[in-house]
Amino acid sequence: MMKELKWGILGTGRMAEIFTSELMKLPDAHVVAVGSRIQRKAEAFGKQFHIPERFGSYSDLVNHSSADIIYVATPHPFHKDNTILALEAGKHVLCEKPFAIHAGEAEAMIRVARSRGLFLMDALWIRFTPLMQWLKESLGKGILGNLGIFSGAFGYAMDFDPQSRVFNPHLGGGALLDVGIYPLSTSVWIMGNPVETAALATLGRSGIDERTGIVMKTADEKLSVLYTSVINQTPYDFTVMGEKGVVTVHGPWWHQDSLTIHPGTEKPVVKHFAFENRGYGYMASHVMTCIRNGKTESPVVPHTETLTIMKVMDQIRQQIGLKYPGEA
Repeated sequence: MMKELKWGILGTGRMAEIFTSELMKLPDAHVVAVGSRIQRKAEAFGKQFHIPERFGSYSDLVNHSSADIIYVATPHPFHKDNTILALEAGKHVLCEKPFAIHAGEAEAMIRVARSRGLFLMDALWIRFTPLMQWLKESLGKGILGNLGIFSGAFGYAMDFDPQSRVFNPHLGGGALLDVGIYPLSTSVWIMGNPVETAALATLGRSGIDERTGIVMKTADEKLSVLYTSVINQTPYDFTVMGEKGVVTVHGPWWHQDSLTIHPGTEKPVVKHFAFENRGYGYMASHVMTCIRNGKTESPVVPHTETLTIMKVMDQIRQQIGLKYPGEA
């Protein structure tokens, strides 16, 4: 019999709603607590999802709930403090992406988790879908031979609102941290760690990156070309190019259920994959399996790779001149 694991939700925004709705569909996931900075928001969220334990502070959530795992769903700049708060209360943590604002924060979060022997993972949920699992395995088996180029984009056009989390630098706004993380982290997962990175961006009215273009190269000369935006629509797909052919994964990023294999001169092959709900359930199931097996980090999203991604984003921000309030 599987050990029952109880979840607590830290934050009551849109991501908290999406993730909680996914958890409710898993037979072995039990959402028992929610915390907000405002009691009435915790009450409303708890009523919406039939969550019994409702707390008007994050501290009360992590210290007084019966939850085993805390899902951190607050805006980017608060991930470090919220995660450490939960870890120091003895709770495992799944932290929404981007994991932190910069690598120094990520290192501090991982250091606390390791010192406490607790599970901590960056919520890169897309890696756990059937399509992405198949792709990773198939590329490893040489379906495209030696890989050479990765191309990916994720951008959308949003009306300018300086108070929204997308444009507000005090909330970690900008294309890179909001949606650029998708092609960037997928590139690192598939192509490997970059040793050279070059980036250009358009810094907008509120100082955040409204458009960013990135080129990366690994030690074995593989290239990645990425672009992201919050003021322009872009394709939602990505393509992996190798010596034996090309694979294109069709968008949108939040519901990738098909890909096309172009094996050289042969006829293209389209493959379809199951995609349950919004995909977060695959990740939640993986987290619970890791914890039941006594793991403190995920083999799919290891701490070393989380730190690599954060360091690459730090390099990109330095190159494009993007600094957030409070940064040196």
